[in-house]
Amino acid sequence: MVTTLEQLAHARDNAFPDLEATYRAAIGADLVRDPYASIRSTTPVLTLSASVVIPAWNARDTLEACLIAIEQSSFNRRYPGRLEAIVVDDGSTDGTWELLERLSLDAQLVAIRQDHHSRAHTQNTGIALATGDIVISCDADMILAPFSIEELVRRHHVLDSVALAGFRSNMDAAGPRVHPGMLADLLPDLPPPFAGDIRHSYGADGWPESMCRETDHCLRLGQGSQIITRDGAYSDLPGMVWGALFSLRRVEVML
Repeated sequence: MVTTLEQLAHARDNAFPDLEATYRAAIGADLVRDPYASIRSTTPVLTLSASVVIPAWNARDTLEACLIAIEQSSFNRRYPGRLEAIVVDDGSTDGTWELLERLSLDAQLVAIRQDHHSRAHTQNTGIALATGDIVISCDADMILAPFSIEELVRRHHVLDSVALAGFRSNMDAAGPRVHPGMLADLLPDLPPPFAGDIRHSYGADGWPESMCRETDHCLRLGQGSQIITRDGAYSDLPGMVWGALFSLRRVEVML
């Protein structure tokens, strides 16, 4: 019987204080609680490589900006040749594949086209193609902040057998700062987008205002524990890890 990552997450208690102590001793920064200060801490020379897996279905309008942000990332700049972006076109009909054919990026890009299936099938295809030590899931309509990839990789550099979840905020798709022609210059000014994520700020009209605060950054989730939001939705530990942005060691996600 195959054990899924979701089943493994359900079985664990998510007690990570020991991991926090290990990370703080190695890096001098908090593991989860201070994302703004983390990039100012001492970074060890990272030895791991990374693959960013991007499922894409009719993503022509957003994919170029997504890939430019990966090209401009601190990890790609500091460790050239150690990062690959894998885009799996899930049978798009809007010109997504033609966009990939014409793009020229200062980054390793792997693109493959398949018949239309589903997001899960498409992501699994990308994971199967990945060669990096760390597999990072990224949606085709996301613009990663400059240090996002490096922040994930260095946590894996220090810690074994962890799943890391990233955060996101919505942006105006028509805004000038996400236009592909301007993004490279404006990207350094984009703040870490965790504050607008629904897991961080669920809303003031009811309970919880913040799922992260109420669960102590998911510390109290695991082993079947759940948080019930004001609209009656149930969230457990696997449910707090969204496909939009998360990372695992490739040897673990391929189990």
